Amino acid sequence: MAHRMTFTTTPPPEDDVVTYISSGGSAITDAFVADGRLTSTSSTEPDEETGVFNTSLIFVDSAACDAYLADMAAINESTTTGSYRSDRVREDI
Repeated sequence: MAHRMTFTTTPPPEDDVVTYISSGGSAITDAFVADGRLTSTSSTEPDEETGVFNTSLIFVDSAACDAYLADMAAINESTTTGSYRSDRVREDI
């Protein structure tokens, strides 16, 4: 069963340019897309005043999402860029 993970990204107000994912995180995401474990990604348009936006990642199943999160944890992605993300929700769809 497909599995969706959504989260909210809140950019810091003092930064003009923010990287929301590290190069290592991008490589992991690209690898999951290439091998078909991550089937879709989408983000809402940032709010004009706050810059807040929501992202949805759809995986082939919850095991693929678990593996994705484990790979991100292995490179300390949450330490690098995770402080911008909150309200993570996972659900089978």
